[in-house]
Amino acid sequence: GGETPICSNAEVTKKIDPEIITRFREQGILYMRNLNDKLGLAWQKVFQTNDPKEVENYCTENNMNFEWKSKDNLSIKWKRPALLIHPLTKEELWFNHGFFFNRWALSSSYADAFSSSDLPFNTFYGNGEEIEKNVIENIAAAFENTKSIFKWEKNDVLVLDNMRMAHGRNAFTGSRKILVSMSSAY
Repeated sequence: GGETPICSNAEVTKKIDPEIITRFREQGILYMRNLNDKLGLAWQKVFQTNDPKEVENYCTENNMNFEWKSKDNLSIKWKRPALLIHPLTKEELWFNHGFFFNRWALSSSYADAFSSSDLPFNTFYGNGEEIEKNVIENIAAAFENTKSIFKWEKNDVLVLDNMRMAHGRNAFTGSRKILVSMSSAY
């Protein structure tokens, strides 16, 4: 276990139904997170502060809507483009976490325990409408059908263009150490 699945976002983009691409291109994607210490991550950990005003300022500066449901429960929403143009190749790429953070990507027993707005995270079309299950299934199939598996061996180095290549981590048991370094964009 612990392999790194990787796939070309250009290939993923080609495999997603064109009608789905068009809708996301036009509407963007809306991310939602509920931050509390009961389920998922607490807002203090995510924003690395205990000061609600700092969080509110950050959200305002980054065009994020926020709502304090209680002093320890913060709901945030932000809209972003679902596709971006690669600065070097000029390719239009599917570049978002819409599938991975959507309720339909969760186990049904987990997702069904919450309303769409009470999950620790969820994604929506940019206009706030729920993304249909068949759309998430189409996106999931695009990733599944383009992925290859990088099987780590001691002293391996993997260099990826984070915009061109999607990457993840397969489940594993035991310990391992992976060092990550990121640089500024192009």
